[in-house]
Amino acid sequence: MRRWFWSSVFWLIISLSFGVIAREWTRAAGFTGDTALFRVHGHALVLGCLCSLLILILLTVFKLSLSRAFFWLFQISLILVISAMAIRGALDISATELIGLNYFAGLGHIALSVSFGWFFVRLYQALRPYESFHQK
Repeated sequence: MRRWFWSSVFWLIISLSFGVIAREWTRAAGFTGDTALFRVHGHALVLGCLCSLLILILLTVFKLSLSRAFFWLFQISLILVISAMAIRGALDISATELIGLNYFAGLGHIALSVSFGWFFVRLYQALRPYESFHQK
């Protein structure tokens, strides 16, 4: 369970760092438009930090067990999604384009969807022993 705690701390640091980076970089570049770099902060905070904390709480409350494979699939998919978003934001500021970035982001979103599906299946299995869950 400690890995989920440290994952949450890691994503909190990434989130706060990108918040500062986005503000300072756009200010230094004189960029006034909208960029994906501004959304990295919120996505890392919610998907990384808060989801890791929520998973930690659900692991504790429902005695849920998740494999290391799930942990790493979730982390790698988040890294792919957040990296693609940060690269897109940097390209917005520099007014350039990178061919293939959409495929990179799509792969991250697919992996993230698989990890969420895996999580909900395991959560449902952990809830089955509770009779109140089955009663209508």
